[in-house]
Amino acid sequence: MQVERGVVAGERLELPRRGQVAEVVVAAVAVLAVAALSQPLVETLHLGQANVVVLALLALGWWGARQERPWGAALALGLAVHVKPEFGLPIAALWWIGQRAVAYRAAAVAAAGLAAGVAAVGPGAHADWVRHALAMPASLHAWSLNVAPHAALHRLLDGGLGARAVEPVALATSLAILAAVAYAARGRPAPGTPAFDWAFGLAVAAVPLVAPFSEEHHLVVLLLPLALLVLAPDASPRASVALAAAAVLLGARYSLERFPALHAGLPSLLLTGKTAGAGLLAWLLARRLREATR
Repeated sequence: MQVERGVVAGERLELPRRGQVAEVVVAAVAVLAVAALSQPLVETLHLGQANVVVLALLALGWWGARQERPWGAALALGLAVHVKPEFGLPIAALWWIGQRAVAYRAAAVAAAGLAAGVAAVGPGAHADWVRHALAMPASLHAWSLNVAPHAALHRLLDGGLGARAVEPVALATSLAILAAVAYAARGRPAPGTPAFDWAFGLAVAAVPLVAPFSEEHHLVVLLLPLALLVLAPDASPRASVALAAAAVLLGARYSLERFPALHAGLPSLLLTGKTAGAGLLAWLLARRLREATR
């Protein structure tokens, strides 16, 4: 009788563990499906862009910071800045949430790389690059393939107000998004906690929302925060629906930019599917972060 009771108790103990394994397998399959069906990833591979490298470096940086390995995280994040400079934002976010040992090391790695570049090719090449980056042609601000909120505002308002009048509004919007992200991540989540994952993911998701220029293939990096949310074991049904909507908006293939009638004015809002997906993803991360820090 005692043996039978022990067997039954063991079976009862095994069931949750098997259920947990099944949940992890299902979540992993979901992550792979999201990645495989991601149009930004397909476009990145087709164009030979370096966004997959940035994604890998950000994932390594997140993992290193989560495991409290500051130099491992710093090397990855510092190198990411040299591939895409706008991804210095996650380094600033780590400083903001109290992970300053990682942030300072990552800044040192980035500075060392810059110094090596200046020594190799001279300061003139770097100065020319900065001038080129700051002098973005006016046509790119409202370009139909620019998925940043900055561009969405220009497409919507340039015809009535003029590009010069809209530019301060677009810059103010980017600053407002950055301020909202900073407010959402104002706590000090400990590495290894879900709150830390949400804060880091939010910083990554904020990059295409605050940058003045983002193309579809740049959104490959959002696979990291998407994966963090998909793998979360305690997502509510409502949050799961919103996450699925964000994944579809970000990953689906649609080519409305081929229609010139949608390039300006109110119809241009139909071109903001990717923008809406990035915004929804950021909102979900901020919501989970708020729930985790209550």
